[in-house]
Amino acid sequence: MRSAIKSFILYVAHYVKQSLSASDSISAEAKEGCHLFVPSLSADSKSEIADDCDQIDMGLIDRKSTADIEACTNPSYYRLWAIIEARLAKTSKDACGAFAQLCRHTQQMFTEQYDLRFTFGFTVCAGEVCLYHFGNNKIMASAPMDIATREGRRSFIELLINLSLCEIPQLGRDPTIQFMADLNCWQIDCPDDDNNNGVSRDTVKQYYFSTTICHADCLLGRHTRCYQLTDICPTKKRKDGESLEATMVVKDAFAFAKSNVSEDGRDEVRILKRIWQKLESDKSGIMYPKIVVGGRVQFKRGNKTIEDTTSTMYEGVDNELLEKVSGGALFCTHRCFVLESIGKPLHTVETVKKFVTVIGDVMECHHAIVERCQILHQDISDSNILVVQSNSAVRGLLIDFDFAIYVSEDKEAGCGKMAGTLPFMSFNNIISSNVKRTSLDDCESMLFLLC
Repeated sequence: MRSAIKSFILYVAHYVKQSLSASDSISAEAKEGCHLFVPSLSADSKSEIADDCDQIDMGLIDRKSTADIEACTNPSYYRLWAIIEARLAKTSKDACGAFAQLCRHTQQMFTEQYDLRFTFGFTVCAGEVCLYHFGNNKIMASAPMDIATREGRRSFIELLINLSLCEIPQLGRDPTIQFMADLNCWQIDCPDDDNNNGVSRDTVKQYYFSTTICHADCLLGRHTRCYQLTDICPTKKRKDGESLEATMVVKDAFAFAKSNVSEDGRDEVRILKRIWQKLESDKSGIMYPKIVVGGRVQFKRGNKTIEDTTSTMYEGVDNELLEKVSGGALFCTHRCFVLESIGKPLHTVETVKKFVTVIGDVMECHHAIVERCQILHQDISDSNILVVQSNSAVRGLLIDFDFAIYVSEDKEAGCGKMAGTLPFMSFNNIISSNVKRTSLDDCESMLFLLC
């Protein structure tokens, strides 16, 4: 079964390469943008974080159309474009088993591939092929393609050819993040948005990183990734195991949002900019998150500048189909921003005295943000408090304003949906009550943290 699928995919890759070479109507630039998908020869590829026995059945590698066509022997996870899970039979048990295995391995792909926005995967059960699209909040599946039939083979060939003609963003890659092989580090382009309306301008700033703080370790969701980085481009190739001298942190994630930027009250970038504007002149030494740059991620597709959202991700998919799949299409936007401070997790605090100092700084920051910025954090937890070394002193820093909302002059917010992190959520948030949210809800979360 596996050898037959490999031969089939290699045949299509040869056909695509030959057709592109023979075509005079396609420009050289367009040909350069096409892709060839080749299978892995061995079936023992596995994630670095997986058990030794947890191996994929087959992987697909994405290569440029000008590259030689040869199956890859044993590709690492960060090189895989898609995973194929195969079964000899096509009973419901086999199909469910293949899909479960595919989901587990795809989750590991999101963890290890920094530039993965969404991805694809295949199951093959007794010659019946299904394609899966793994997005942020839904998994979509194609109709089965039985390659034992003429119609099924035609459908599978057309699918592979159409994928070969896609641009990089359409294949799930993030063009704003790229590995620099000559420097052995990563480069990320962070947008610089307009302070007034949150719309990203064409200007971006380049940063460089080699150290990951937070991986995208879930199959669905925001796929949040955080890296320690620097704005100074390395002058020589980094040695393996050696870290760049980082001075800042970047957060890169897909967040639930409103398509109209001006109506998006939970835009973390705009919230952080408001905090910076309100507290910048403070002379009392309050520790607060200081944003450097940030905004909604955009990239070039053809001659157009595209904002990276679920609308562009599912462009061309029927809206009624999306409604049926998700029960109501959820809009997500790709945001990226850089913060000044680098800290350590709360559990690294060494003494009770330092712990009290850290918590005191956090509560002082929280109070200032509510009173002077009219913002309620709504997600007080151990993972959202950092221990920062500031002028030889230990300080506490409140981060992660994903759930933050604006409050009224009375310091009250509307009765929102459940927000926060279990087990630190206030009772009102857990039950999604109709009681207005206030700073008392965050204080309750802090009590759960301390207890």
